[in-house]
Amino acid sequence: MANELPNELTARFDEFETIDWLDESKNEREKRKEVHSSTVDTLKSLLTSVYETVQVWVVISLVGCVIGLNTGIISIVTEWLSDIKLGYCSKYWWLNEKFCCWQSWDKYGSCPDWKEWSHLFTGKNIYYLNWISYIFISFIFAFTCAYLVQYFAPTAAGSGLPELKTILGTNSLNLLYVFTQPNSIHKSSIGGFHANKFLDSWTLLIKSSGLALAVASGISVGKEGPAVHMGCCVGNVVSQNFGKYKNNKIKHREILSASAAAGIAVAFGSPVGGVLFSMEDISYTFPLQTLSRSFFCALIATTVIHTLNPFRTGKLVMFQATYTRQWQFFELLFFVIIGVFGVPCGIFVPGMAIGATFGRMLGIIVQSLHRSYPNSSFFSQCSPDVPCITPATYAFLGAAAGLGGVTRVTVAVVVIMYELTGAVSFIVPTIIVVMISKLIADYVSPGAISEQLIELNGLPYVERNSTPLNMLISSIMKSDIFALTLNTTTIEELRDIVLTYPYGVFPIVNDKSEMKLEGITTRKKLLKLLKESDIPSQINLDSYEDSDTESLANSFNRFPLSHGDHPQNNINFVSFRT
Repeated sequence: MANELPNELTARFDEFETIDWLDESKNEREKRKEVHSSTVDTLKSLLTSVYETVQVWVVISLVGCVIGLNTGIISIVTEWLSDIKLGYCSKYWWLNEKFCCWQSWDKYGSCPDWKEWSHLFTGKNIYYLNWISYIFISFIFAFTCAYLVQYFAPTAAGSGLPELKTILGTNSLNLLYVFTQPNSIHKSSIGGFHANKFLDSWTLLIKSSGLALAVASGISVGKEGPAVHMGCCVGNVVSQNFGKYKNNKIKHREILSASAAAGIAVAFGSPVGGVLFSMEDISYTFPLQTLSRSFFCALIATTVIHTLNPFRTGKLVMFQATYTRQWQFFELLFFVIIGVFGVPCGIFVPGMAIGATFGRMLGIIVQSLHRSYPNSSFFSQCSPDVPCITPATYAFLGAAAGLGGVTRVTVAVVVIMYELTGAVSFIVPTIIVVMISKLIADYVSPGAISEQLIELNGLPYVERNSTPLNMLISSIMKSDIFALTLNTTTIEELRDIVLTYPYGVFPIVNDKSEMKLEGITTRKKLLKLLKESDIPSQINLDSYEDSDTESLANSFNRFPLSHGDHPQNNINFVSFRT
């Protein structure tokens, strides 16, 4: 009978299923108690205890190594594909133009080993044929990327940040307040989702391949947003090989938070900024132990990519600039203008590019004003023998404003820009433009662009800040409650219930007449029980035990979020987000 359950029904609820935090916490406590309560002083028990302690650092190290290796390979492949649009290396086809011509430049500044595509067909360089080849190859790259995502891994589409915030952002900081007594408050954590296919190995493969193709095609996208998604995919794939993380969603999410930090770290070459970004924007729950593990993971990832040296410059990113000149006090006015411009406009690269363009434009204007009126009192702080205005610094601050306006992240953006440039003297202007950008962006459009995409795509999400609604629970909840009974539910009834009702959670009551809540169980557990167990026709939810099957007594939570005995006249109040 259990085999008649359709596969599409069971797969339908696998994606974005809520996590039972209380159940996960209970299982973790029981496992920890079992490990520490062992009275047998044997070598095996000692090794087990040591392995449980060291396992987390083994997983973190593996995740960091794989993230750094994956990012380095993507950078190398992307640079090669970008040069392939212009031509090919006649001696070694797998080399890009830089390495093909490493020692082949002639005295005229040309490279005889690097051939443009028109030379392959006509034996000479023809401009319009090279232009057609460039457009055609760019189209092939973009089309291949879209085809791979559309037909092989739709979960690899986009940056992945909205989905990651759904998985990691709705966590135990979102609280449900239930008033069951006149002066008592029951507070429980809600939120937290997991999506199996979104972080699997196939998504990682298509995301990595598609990212290299998309960037090489010339589309205005970057590796920063997808790097977070790929990092979490690596964390998920690696951790699933360790039972401690495969069977515990709480521990598993700690690895995902560390993986997100490492993804940002290798994208910007900023390990500290990556940890802060994961803490500030992606993961709402970030305990101290996760902080140290995230930093270690980011450190391992950046060390690996630095060892690979994909750009052969000794730098972690393709373009890295340093600023040593000082800024003048009167420039604060223009820095504020840059901050005002940093409103929502894209994700990462588009936002930074637009912000940098505006910043440089403003810097050129200020530089022209200084050249036209060098003796003006407004420019009195400028020394006559030293360049006073540097447009490049305005572009740098504009990029910071754009990134801050898009993500609504402050501290992490300042640290990332500092680690990218080493401009200690520009920390104060960076703070100013980022704060102004966030304030203006929040006023124009509340919520980061990732949160708006979450709402646009209809993804489940619980915000940090909830607005209380002064109303009774009875006005928003159903009165005709359907529930499983504790001792009288039959296997036929259970199967019909699962197939008929689309609910993800089912309450369990003592009997139909009293309807006293005893606990809850999830659809996933019931489906697993029906498919894998040979249960007798009469189920006792409280006492059924069988060594060959999973008991429903172990499948339901006796302590749901809102649970308590209360008189009819007590007021029940709940806080929901709007």
